[in-house]
Amino acid sequence: RIYENCPFQLCGPIKSWKRAQEPTVGSFGFCEFESAEGVLRALRLLNGLSLEGRELKVVKRSIWADGFVV
Repeated sequence: RIYENCPFQLCGPIKSWKRAQEPTVGSFGFCEFESAEGVLRALRLLNGLSLEGRELKVVKRSIWADGFVV
């Protein structure tokens, strides 16, 4: 599964995960959870986590009827 090494999987079932890399900004990604609870857990548990020597920044991007994204 694509999400095996993704720390977001610890917060709840993932609907989709997209990781990108911009030369000027660095790495970032979009994680869509199957429930709002996954988003809330990610915001509470993962924001500020040190991951491979870098601080993980988790922000809520949007919530709509059929998906929950951070």
